[in-house]
Amino acid sequence: MPGYPVDKNQLDMIMGTLSRQIDQWAPDTLKIKQDLDGLSEADLTAPPFSYTADDVALIKSAFNDLALLANIYLGKDVITEARDLGTFSRRLAGLWI
Repeated sequence: MPGYPVDKNQLDMIMGTLSRQIDQWAPDTLKIKQDLDGLSEADLTAPPFSYTADDVALIKSAFNDLALLANIYLGKDVITEARDLGTFSRRLAGLWI
């Protein structure tokens, strides 16, 4: 098959790396969410942050969704209907999809 060859070792490395990343990502996301919850819009629009009100809304929306995803991964929450939990985080990442 043409393209980049992948063997067992390569696949094991990719799977292990992704598994480690999400295992670290989930608690880190919840920590950032907790920190953001402790900051008001006034805190985030003033120095040293100086975000706009629209930025604050985007950030808080993204981390609400990401925290839900982290809690689902950690077995602390469930989602009952299909929903795109990446809408706002893709905007933070610069991906307007």
